[in-house]
Amino acid sequence: MKFFKRLDTKTKRKLSVNVISEARINVIRYEGKISLAEREWRNGHMAACYWFTGLSGAGKSTLSRAFEKRLFDEGKMVFVIDGDNIRHGLNEDLGFSHEHREENVRRVGHVARLMYDAGFIVLCSLISPTQKSRDSVRALFPRNRFNEVFVKCSLEECIRRDPKGLYKKALAGKIPDFTGISAPYEEPRWAEYVADTMRMKVDECVELLNSGQVEMSEVKLGQSS
Repeated sequence: MKFFKRLDTKTKRKLSVNVISEARINVIRYEGKISLAEREWRNGHMAACYWFTGLSGAGKSTLSRAFEKRLFDEGKMVFVIDGDNIRHGLNEDLGFSHEHREENVRRVGHVARLMYDAGFIVLCSLISPTQKSRDSVRALFPRNRFNEVFVKCSLEECIRRDPKGLYKKALAGKIPDFTGISAPYEEPRWAEYVADTMRMKVDECVELLNSGQVEMSEVKLGQSS
């Protein structure tokens, strides 16, 4: 593979950028001997991805963790990929420029797909501010297995809540490229679920999400591809 170094204009950090080359053509996918359908029957539930998007402070982490606990208590294989947590490891090299945000979403989307292939219900909690990036993740999954969850909350209410004190810093000019203040957020044109955290309690939002769960008895073996 060929690489070149590029200086990010926002963070002033050097980035290793993978250049698509002839080497990629020779990388062949290896298929295992255990199908997704078999994993689903072993787990007793269908695999899926729930993508929680919304402004900082809207309640994405709170809701995804509550939904995770509900599914876990029901015996489901479930895991949350939290946007903040993943920036401490896999995505620690990324900043918050538009380009880096898009790359952040792309990487998380592919990690989510791997966990989906393992039979998990994977819950991804990221601001993911652009429709384009969310649509690109949706395209990674089979139809009806990707659920976009718009955690709806007004910017004014998010600023009032400000659980991490980030809006205060952003409004003071101490945090550049902050979504909703100095960087845009594109609300979903359409989403499988809309969880309005200004009107609904966490338990009500969880019930809304859980209402879409499909039991394995309703699915025929082999329909998971």
